[in-house]
Amino acid sequence: MKAYTLKEFIKLLDQCDMVYGTISLNAAVRVPVRIRKKTLMKHLNTVGHDTWENELSIFAEVTTSPKGNKILKLV
Repeated sequence: MKAYTLKEFIKLLDQCDMVYGTISLNAAVRVPVRIRKKTLMKHLNTVGHDTWENELSIFAEVTTSPKGNKILKLV
């Protein structure tokens, strides 16, 4: 797992094939979910380019599937 700035994360997201995250159903159950790359990219591009943009950290890890797809997992 690594921390990325917003600009680094957008470049990484562009290179990946699939994006996954997790949601919490309750305190004990967490479920992995697939996130639409196109929608995530659209919303990240609407983030205001203010001074806090450089302080934003997004934690993620990149893995490769057995089929060779680059998978981005958000934490």
